[in-house]
Amino acid sequence: MNKSIHQDVYSGIVLLLITAIFYWQTFDLPDRAALFPEFILYVLMFFSVAIIVNGIRKTKKERDGEEVAQTDDEERVTLSKIKMPLLMLSILVVYLIVLDIVGFFVTTSLLIALILYILKVRKPLTYILTIVGVGLFIYVLFVYFLNVNLPQGILF
Repeated sequence: MNKSIHQDVYSGIVLLLITAIFYWQTFDLPDRAALFPEFILYVLMFFSVAIIVNGIRKTKKERDGEEVAQTDDEERVTLSKIKMPLLMLSILVVYLIVLDIVGFFVTTSLLIALILYILKVRKPLTYILTIVGVGLFIYVLFVYFLNVNLPQGILF
């Protein structure tokens, strides 16, 4: 007998937790401004619960020895399959932590360089053009045209 829980249960729980965190963030919004985000979060909450219920049904079928129908693109999640997304998530969390300390443009340049390295881009010209191009685009759009104050950090 299989004692494992179907991966849909875990996915639904993670989505439900993310929804709860975002819902908690809506408490800081004015009442009218919170209406649309709360509506979207209620929809996400509904689908998260639906995924959990579906995962529980699949778990019961697997435990009873029945074959669980899978779609063509549905496979079991293994650590080797989610290694790269977890690495990128970890990098983005570190990026967000050091963003205010180091500054937007320095941190973003390092982020772009690190992601290009992980994606096995090895041409120095690609690094230079990508970092300068993205930095210039963000500066012109957000700082120059939209007058948005980006984090300066301790270096500037």
